[in-house]
Amino acid sequence: MIAKKVIRYYSECGRGFWKKQQAISHDENCKCWKNPKFKSCLSCKHKCIIKDSNGMENEPQFLQTWDINNCKHSESGAPVHKDFEHIRKYCQFYEGR
Repeated sequence: MIAKKVIRYYSECGRGFWKKQQAISHDENCKCWKNPKFKSCLSCKHKCIIKDSNGMENEPQFLQTWDINNCKHSESGAPVHKDFEHIRKYCQFYEGR
């Protein structure tokens, strides 16, 4: 058996890369919603995003799920994307994990 040492580079948001330059460029251009510098819901201590299906679990042909943000501060901050209104960034009540 041969053992090899493997080096892995991680950015601020926690994403891992095999090459150092990829990790550096990701940090410079990172728009990741889990990155703590954006103060978004996905890296907050108060994160409370749940999946809702409006009680249609018994009817699989009509089953459709969506995410709801039940955080008490979910109205503060700006949406991260026009299609993801429930995830906010730059929240004034943000607390890191």
